[in-house]
Amino acid sequence: MPLRLKESDLPSLTSKTALVTGGTSGIGLQTAILLASQGATVHIASRNAAKGEETVAALRVRYPSHTYHYHPLDLSNIASAAASAADFARDKNVDLDILVANAGVACVPVDELSADGLDMAFAVNHVGHFVFISGLLPLLRRAAKRSGDARIVITSSDAYKFVDGVDLSDVGRRVPGDGESIRHLPAAMRRYGRSKRANILFAMELDRRLRAPDGLGGCAGVRVNLCHPGTIGATGLGDGVYTCFSTFSTAFWFYYTPC
Repeated sequence: MPLRLKESDLPSLTSKTALVTGGTSGIGLQTAILLASQGATVHIASRNAAKGEETVAALRVRYPSHTYHYHPLDLSNIASAAASAADFARDKNVDLDILVANAGVACVPVDELSADGLDMAFAVNHVGHFVFISGLLPLLRRAAKRSGDARIVITSSDAYKFVDGVDLSDVGRRVPGDGESIRHLPAAMRRYGRSKRANILFAMELDRRLRAPDGLGGCAGVRVNLCHPGTIGATGLGDGVYTCFSTFSTAFWFYYTPC
């Protein structure tokens, strides 16, 4: 049975520090607002610095009692994601109580690959978050040792059902002309599903290792959670959608995303 939570179910988060990736729009933005409304200091991490700073400035005006900060993060590049985690740990000098790994892309053509030679959905949705979260584990462990409770929440999707496993055989294969035809859509959705299934496998294994007495510092106070947010419009997820079927994207997500 689905877990149904209301805003009133959240405890006070005063003195807690939270970081939300992809927090400039959609689910990430609403998550950031909700966490801050309960007293958390919220860091919004995103690739677009201008949009990130603009979002934080707007939130400070709209919610003067909330505390928001911007943190630069490019999940499409492994070295950049690692550097971003290191910068946060060095510059912010805080424990990290809540990390929401929410940023994501879908239906990005593979006529071009990421800087590391990966399909962009896999690079951003899984690999970048894997690197970023790994770099922030010391801060999460420290918070857990202090309070007994730190959380990692990864936004996955029931779209993982689009694939049976995480097949890496073509994760670095460039396809010239991809995205020029509606016929390319099924492959794009399988790539997205692969990245979401990878999220699930990573979260399950990370949680197992954190709970193990001799694993990753043996810090059982760090809990790893996954969520499927459902089929929601206006999240910005399809911003990289193929131009040939952008007009069909909303209808596609509504009718074909598993719920």
